[in-house]
Amino acid sequence: MRLWVHVIWLKKNPTTPLALCGPKEDRKLEYLIQQYGEDKTAYAWYLYVNAKPAPYNLKPVKHVDKFTTAKGNIMTTTVKDAGAITRFPLSAFLAVEAGFTIQSCLHYDAFTKAHEQRKAAKTKNPNDTPPTYEHLIAEILGIPSYDGSGADIFTGIREAYKAQTATTASLKPAWGVTQKDLEDDEF
Repeated sequence: MRLWVHVIWLKKNPTTPLALCGPKEDRKLEYLIQQYGEDKTAYAWYLYVNAKPAPYNLKPVKHVDKFTTAKGNIMTTTVKDAGAITRFPLSAFLAVEAGFTIQSCLHYDAFTKAHEQRKAAKTKNPNDTPPTYEHLIAEILGIPSYDGSGADIFTGIREAYKAQTATTASLKPAWGVTQKDLEDDEF
């Protein structure tokens, strides 16, 4: 397991510890990292955790049951469905990661291209202020720069990067399944 998984989760959900399923979850995450790289995988997890609306539930979901009695009266009751609580958010993410991974790859590639463009602009005209990452990312992705989408993408990539570099004296940055375990075992 990677420390950044917890750091990203706890930044969004500071009062809810991340419950994990163990080695099978580790293997799936490590396989995803092996496929797309740690940066893109961390950013995909960031996108999942911070998605609006959230694709997971930390509290029971309320829904209304409506029924008609034998006398023809319409009755409604509000019911809390505790079964809708997402018990293992990382497992839920790994089950639906494809959309978040695709978005992560598109955003990350746009960020990389924006970085190269900024670097070229600074080299070409050192006295000029280069365009912002936010503007360049929005332009590369063909999205409006005025709605803040480029800024959200830049912030997300920066937050995922910060989470990857987080350390604590009590824990290693990675534990559980290793690359060797991945090569020895299928999941």
